[in-house]
Amino acid sequence: MKVLGYKKIRNSIVFGVKKALRYRINLISWFIAVLSLYFSIEKEVQNTIEMMKGFKFILGGDCTLPAGIPYERIRKVVEISKRLSFHF
Repeated sequence: MKVLGYKKIRNSIVFGVKKALRYRINLISWFIAVLSLYFSIEKEVQNTIEMMKGFKFILGGDCTLPAGIPYERIRKVVEISKRLSFHF
């Protein structure tokens, strides 16, 4: 059985820590990107509702939405519009 030397063990630990930190930083940057996207969607929905105040309108998606929009974004618009507006 081969016994690893101190340097190999140390290098292995350092490599593992660096890899874990890199993964964590990627995870944090992904989380920040998702949050900024959510808040930008919220701001656009809020602006649309404010702009249409006093008018009757339907905020909806139909066949005019491009096929490439992720379902999560459409769902967020629906959730935010329900939270920001009221229904008669």
